[in-house]
Amino acid sequence: MLAETIPLTKSLRIRLINDLDQPIKMSKYRLEVDEQMFEGITNNEGILQHDIPLGAKTGKLILNKKLFHVSEKNTDKIKVENWSIDLQIVDSMAPGDQIAGAQARLNNLGFFASKEINEQYNEQTKRAIQRFQAAYPPLKVTGNIDQETRKKLEEVYGS
Repeated sequence: MLAETIPLTKSLRIRLINDLDQPIKMSKYRLEVDEQMFEGITNNEGILQHDIPLGAKTGKLILNKKLFHVSEKNTDKIKVENWSIDLQIVDSMAPGDQIAGAQARLNNLGFFASKEINEQYNEQTKRAIQRFQAAYPPLKVTGNIDQETRKKLEEVYGS
């Protein structure tokens, strides 16, 4: 009888885009999860995919690429800052036709639907759905999760 192996990791997949809705491609990153450090490079679509510990719940993503130029107060100096974001890592996702499922997928694809994953359809979620629909013609830009949008969202996300 063969012993069943239990995976020790799960895959984290995130698409990163800039404020112009362009993928942040070929950018080095550092990922801190459960006191472990991982490094890698985003692909040409701005996607990072990395195996992380199975029970991980939070993390921090830091891009080595200098994305922001901030003027220091009372000086003429410009300080360049790295981009970082705190991550909420969930074990499973609601289906794509539910608001929480769409929010999680949109967030991970870089469309920023909600700071917290919940079932609240608000303006931020609506705008994220519209940005996604605009990025994937011939979807109609309605801000609603119709059957075509749900199908495309699950296709692009991978589930």
